[in-house]
Amino acid sequence: MKMIKILLVEDEDGIRTSIANAFSWNKLGCELYRTAASGLEALEICIQNPPDIVISDIVMPGIDGLTFVKYIKEKQPDMQFIILTGHRNFDYAKDALNLGAAYFMLKPVNYNELKAAIASLVSRITDTQEGRKLEIQKEQLLCGLLSGRLRPENLHETPLSSWFQRVSCYQVLTLAFDNGEEAADNVLRMENLSIFAGHMLKDYSCLFTKMDSGYFIIIFPYYQKEENMFAQKELFLLLQRKTADFFRTSASMGVSTLLTGFSQLHEGYIQSMRALGQKFFSGNSSLNFFLPTHSEGLCQITDYNLPSLSAQKTADLLKRSNGLLLEQLANDLFFELFSPYHQNIGLIKSSFIIVAILCIKKVVREDSRQLALILEKYGNFQMAVKAQTLQDLKDIFINLVLDLSEYQALKLSPKQTVIDKVIVFIEENYQTNISLNDIAKTVYLSPSYLSSMITRETGKSFTDILNEIRIQKAIELLKDPKRKIADVAYNVGFNEPQYFSIVFKKVTQLTPREYREMFLNEPRDI
Repeated sequence: MKMIKILLVEDEDGIRTSIANAFSWNKLGCELYRTAASGLEALEICIQNPPDIVISDIVMPGIDGLTFVKYIKEKQPDMQFIILTGHRNFDYAKDALNLGAAYFMLKPVNYNELKAAIASLVSRITDTQEGRKLEIQKEQLLCGLLSGRLRPENLHETPLSSWFQRVSCYQVLTLAFDNGEEAADNVLRMENLSIFAGHMLKDYSCLFTKMDSGYFIIIFPYYQKEENMFAQKELFLLLQRKTADFFRTSASMGVSTLLTGFSQLHEGYIQSMRALGQKFFSGNSSLNFFLPTHSEGLCQITDYNLPSLSAQKTADLLKRSNGLLLEQLANDLFFELFSPYHQNIGLIKSSFIIVAILCIKKVVREDSRQLALILEKYGNFQMAVKAQTLQDLKDIFINLVLDLSEYQALKLSPKQTVIDKVIVFIEENYQTNISLNDIAKTVYLSPSYLSSMITRETGKSFTDILNEIRIQKAIELLKDPKRKIADVAYNVGFNEPQYFSIVFKKVTQLTPREYREMFLNEPRDI
């Protein structure tokens, strides 16, 4: 156990020296590792090398003791304070205690009282540290047993033994947030979840731990004499709802069967993870119980022609339907195509990717560039690999079918239809940094071919059309005299106000300022 560190803050040299020499600090289980003559000096010490206990005067140069306590308590809530003062005003004592000070003492200091206060805080901190150490040991042990890194038969008496002796049986619950986060954010969220769940389930004697893979584990005791399975399920659902409300994001759960003894913890973890995997079919915000009769390995597909037949069915659907009807039929076709795979998630995903690629090839045929563009848009179907639910996979399928339908329609439509689509795209996106490549992807043509078509059909280049639309929008904004010309330029998609002025004059024969002055000086009907 590390020595408890004490910081003494007192601006009067004599009092500071007297207190520093008053005790054998080591015998009290602590060390006076630093002293400070001002609040600012103490503040710097607390930030750089935080003590466990601060003994501080209330009136000091630079920053007073109460402000010092308030600031440090916000940063280090576990730090303990003993406040000293020569003021006999009770309001000071009340303020200090309200801010979180453990003790408030009047000067001249009674050293016996100060010694007793220090001893009490040292004991309290030591107990807290021992409790935290025990909790960490329990978490590490629980993680090892759950993951299978530790073998139960090699363990004898452990910090968990008494819990399993009290509990006749239990269930392992694995909780995962449905939206993934960056690693650093998820670590913080898991810490907060541990505190939240511990508070909510404080009356149920649960065990908690966090797995490295980002899953939160709860070991729920099951008391047959008090609860039944229905009541336990209601508790799980309540936890799920409150977690979603508190963290403002949905979470799904997997629950094991009833188990006994810590020898079954690893099996319970595997069961809960398999149950959580059923979220793929039950969707987000789902509570999934492990059913021994349901195993992913039971379904073996022996008809290797299924993906090819599925791709052909999808291509046939594209030939005879479009619009809202196509979307509904694609929804129905998805379940028809993948129902033979039952609940084998890996087989469903791999077959989906094969069907998607075969279908794209049937539609785009020899258009290798378009094939590459569609594969790029769908991330070579990595999004299918990462799909967390069947609904996610179905959405990808429907979007792909609609994209392929639009590709077919544009291929067969008159060139003016393509030009109209280009203009609509510019109208909707002129404020952003759009390029010919962006539009080419939406009309399923190569940039060079699209550029030639635009020039041939309109007599203008893509850049000319884009600039004309931007200038039309700018003209409307310039009618407001309160708007700065630079802001107008940025608002319509130009990165440089100077270039905006050049283009504006090219289109209107006037500079933006000249146009505004002309508009403002025009006579108005009264």
